[in-house]
Amino acid sequence: DARHHGHGPVLAAWAENVATSGSSRVVHIFSRSGTLLEQVVPRYAGAVSCLEWDPSGDVLAVAQRGSSNVLLFSISTRRLDSIDAGGKDVTFLRFDQTGEHLAVGTARGAVNVVHLPSRERRTVPSKQKHRVLCGDWSRDGVLAYATEDRQVTFCNAYGELLDRVKVKLRPASLRHGARRRGAEPVVSLNMDGATLLLYSLADKDGALELAFQERYGRIVSHRWFGDGFLIVCFSSGYVVVVSTAYSEIGREQYCARVTQGELVDACYCPQTFTVAACCTDSVQLVNLRTWTEVGSYVLDRDAGAAARCEWVGDCGTTLSVSTTDGCLYVFRVRPGGGGGGEESGTEGAHLSALLRPLPLARFLALVLIVAAAGGGGGG
Repeated sequence: DARHHGHGPVLAAWAENVATSGSSRVVHIFSRSGTLLEQVVPRYAGAVSCLEWDPSGDVLAVAQRGSSNVLLFSISTRRLDSIDAGGKDVTFLRFDQTGEHLAVGTARGAVNVVHLPSRERRTVPSKQKHRVLCGDWSRDGVLAYATEDRQVTFCNAYGELLDRVKVKLRPASLRHGARRRGAEPVVSLNMDGATLLLYSLADKDGALELAFQERYGRIVSHRWFGDGFLIVCFSSGYVVVVSTAYSEIGREQYCARVTQGELVDACYCPQTFTVAACCTDSVQLVNLRTWTEVGSYVLDRDAGAAARCEWVGDCGTTLSVSTTDGCLYVFRVRPGGGGGGEESGTEGAHLSALLRPLPLARFLALVLIVAAAGGGGGG
């Protein structure tokens, strides 16, 4: 809670363990069972601006406001190293899929790719002076990142410039996907919550902009899944599934309104076909096979409004929700057996789920314990 994080938003990064930090600037690392593993006090005075785990879940990268260094902490060896980011005020960190390269972007638009085994730093050629907002690595080692001046840049792990395009609206989020399994990577860019841009280096002239109905509101989040599908969540509570196949572009595959409140964030778990939808004061789980609510929880008013939600791991059993005032909720999502009673969840649903309590007493009040269904929300 705020006694540990301070007041304001909480940063949380999940891998095998969870790392958290707030305005107090101390980084706490806990196991999924709630054991405090380590506390890392960064060397500089600025608040932590970015937390990012490598693909193995062993190395945590930590950036601070006002610092040109990125800390690298290994949970297995307890070793703390630092690398030169090449510029102050880091706003973006992302490991590639091998874990050997770390992309570092700054508020001044500089992007460096650090080869971690050798500590060699390669600078992406650019004259940009605007904040790096978001980015992602493709499976074949191409980094795409977006800056506040509406530029999207593509480079490789050697920092070599591959392409740069200007988009018409401010980038909000960027993800790599593909139109079908094994196909060339495609970037999906949320342009200021208004539209999604699909762009591929292999087909630069075939860029597509996906627009949606005005009644949906602004795009809150989107994610690739399956064989070239996108799930798009909107502020008015709508969730839409679209295919990126050329033969199906422009047609919604599924659409439903999952909540009547204003959606501030949402995340999708493809393994359980479940969307977690966060309004300012509640969390709802919706199964996309049946488009039914299968779990819900009302947040404590003293914890602040919900700000961000994230599924932990790939199995869809743990959900984290951070708030605007220093708190982090962790939920255990348990499939019900459909046999009735508290453990069965929503009767008749294809997938029943309840937000179940985690044994997190050792989180030192960092994580708010979720009551069983009926105590906090209506499963």
